[in-house]
Amino acid sequence: GVTAQNEPAGNTGTWQDIKYSPGEMRLFISQYLGPTLRSKLPEVKLLMLDDQRANLNMWTRDILDPDQGAAEYVDGIAVHWYSSMEDRVWRVTQ
Repeated sequence: GVTAQNEPAGNTGTWQDIKYSPGEMRLFISQYLGPTLRSKLPEVKLLMLDDQRANLNMWTRDILDPDQGAAEYVDGIAVHWYSSMEDRVWRVTQ
């Protein structure tokens, strides 16, 4: 699998990054990355987010909205566990 961007919400500024909002990521996936992967490399799985668990609710709500066009291309969610340890894991299952 592949992710659209590592830590799209940004990092500490120590490393290079490309920052996306959830809406920008949704447009990138729905209009560019998703269609290209499906047509050229259909066996490659696309994972969204690839960032801290604290971002999970906001990003999934926007990107996986069935009316916005990106959800059909997303095969899973990549989540970082090393920062937001206070998050309630039970929310992931709801």
